Amino acid sequence: MSKKEKLFTAGQFAQLYHINKKTLLFYHQIGLFSPAAVGDNRYRYYSYRQCAQLETILLLRQLNFSLEEIRDFMQNPSPTALRGVYLQKIQKIDARLAKLRQLKEALVWQSQEIDRLQDIDLSAMGVQYRPAQCMLVCPVKPHTTPEEETKMLLQGVGDLLSQNPYGTAYGTMVPTKNLYSHHSEEYSAVYMLLEPGSNLPGAVTRPGGQYLCGWCLGHWNNLPACYDRLLAYATDKGLTLGDYSYETSVNEMFVQSEEEYITQIEIPIQ
Repeated sequence: MSKKEKLFTAGQFAQLYHINKKTLLFYHQIGLFSPAAVGDNRYRYYSYRQCAQLETILLLRQLNFSLEEIRDFMQNPSPTALRGVYLQKIQKIDARLAKLRQLKEALVWQSQEIDRLQDIDLSAMGVQYRPAQCMLVCPVKPHTTPEEETKMLLQGVGDLLSQNPYGTAYGTMVPTKNLYSHHSEEYSAVYMLLEPGSNLPGAVTRPGGQYLCGWCLGHWNNLPACYDRLLAYATDKGLTLGDYSYETSVNEMFVQSEEEYITQIEIPIQ
């Protein structure tokens, strides 16, 4: 008997593709994939000639096509139709891979942040170089309510978060004049850090250069005392500070209480 004439039982044919023979029975029942022959004993038999057809069905199932979509294609197969199916799924796979890359980058970044924070001396302050930082800035008007502020922030970053909700860092911008007048709680903008070179509308770049840097541990009510120490340091060193202080919360994702919050403070030096 030639190879093309050889017939397999349902069990043998299913074993070739590591599927359950009940799957073949189900495909037969719904008219998707019928056996090459049915014997007098009512056994179903399949031939080598059907291998390509079953392989196509299994591939489309793996690509999450519905049985109805597969049946429609199998009733009118053509190279053009199959190529269109493949291109459509390639685009979806590429989109999924991009999401997975974003997730991996966020996990790597957060793991590095955890390691970095464990070695930080939170009482330390000093002048450090900071590279340019791309960010999306949302101005906040005086006397804005928390609800209004949340609405403004969502309008500014909502679309971006829907694209990449992982590992985003937020902060507030406090005018330096407010620090000297002991009103550090009055900030003028909130910001979200972006990837370098972001072309998002409204994105700005905080210049690289020398910054006076420090840390605040605990609730934001502790910030005024931290600023008092930073301003005293700046006065002692004869530093002229820039227009804004940048406050970035760095560990909100993995703390149990407000007493464990860590806020990074960066003030540009003129």
